[in-house]
Amino acid sequence: MAKKSEDLLWKLAESDEVEIETRRDAKSPLHRVTIWVVPTEDGVYIRSYKGKKGRWYQEALANPLVTIGVGRRKVTARAEPERNPLVIRAVNTGLSAGGGPLPGVVGDQ
Repeated sequence: MAKKSEDLLWKLAESDEVEIETRRDAKSPLHRVTIWVVPTEDGVYIRSYKGKKGRWYQEALANPLVTIGVGRRKVTARAEPERNPLVIRAVNTGLSAGGGPLPGVVGDQ
């Protein structure tokens, strides 16, 4: 089982973008959007270009069980805001080639 998880983690890390599926709650409609992926030494992080104002980000805070899709594969994950400034800096550095640092990091560790 760890092998499949590691393979998916590498596939996520190699992708610039993935799809995330979110819902505000179990009765709300499904929302799907393409998001950025930022691999760091601490893990693979996803990013909202609208920061905390992004719809998927707000839905993930309200209901942290999300689905991440890369290619034909999908995995359920738990989204949580990253609060460690060193990790946030590493994510911002990873994004700098794609337009600079942005607010609103969500990490999946």
